[in-house]
Amino acid sequence: MRYENNWKKHKTIDTVQKGVVKDINAIVSKNKDTIFVGLQGKDNVPFTPDVVYILIRKDYEEYYRGKLVRDLNLLCKYKSEFEEVLKKEPFEEFRNHFWSNDIVAMKSFDEFKKHVEKINKSIQKDFPTSEMLTASEILKK
Repeated sequence: MRYENNWKKHKTIDTVQKGVVKDINAIVSKNKDTIFVGLQGKDNVPFTPDVVYILIRKDYEEYYRGKLVRDLNLLCKYKSEFEEVLKKEPFEEFRNHFWSNDIVAMKSFDEFKKHVEKINKSIQKDFPTSEMLTASEILKK
């Protein structure tokens, strides 16, 4: 949500990132124990986390269907903004706006599963002390 809110205020990745860092610092300064949920490699995390858990998915079909529905809803919700991007932004900027949308970059179900596993391995490499856990195991922690 921090990124989405900052994209509404700022239009370049640098100013968005600075806004996110400012928001995170404000939250952490007010709350000793804070949990952030997201999907980022270390290059895109504007702080050093104390603990990293990587969610191991067992429900790939449900996860994939849910992701497609969320991505479709985002396209519908921000339809006019996406239209402006497609009409006016340089072609090389398109991926900055649609990079994670699986409706736009449709993957097969098998490609989606392989992509999730690849991302998890990448995050584990970025955060060597991370633990790979199922959702119920994370809740127990």
